[in-house]
Amino acid sequence: AREEGEIISIGVAPNCRGQGLGTKLLKSVELQCKAAGGQELFLEVAATNYLPIRFYELHSFNIVGRRVGYYSDKVNSKSDALIMRRCLI
Repeated sequence: AREEGEIISIGVAPNCRGQGLGTKLLKSVELQCKAAGGQELFLEVAATNYLPIRFYELHSFNIVGRRVGYYSDKVNSKSDALIMRRCLI
């Protein structure tokens, strides 16, 4: 069985963006996951959240699944969740 890690939430304050902090946070999570024996890292992101999707793709995450209508907003529309995975080995 492959050991997995999961990112629940990661973020950088808007006034601190563009300084590489998101990349540093992600690399720290990856290192901690590897140190604990993790071989894969998963996360979930709204399909309409384009900037984070691109960020994760640039850091070798691939879309491996979709949860249709997973997120609901205040006006009763639904957004799919994308499941993204990065192999750590």
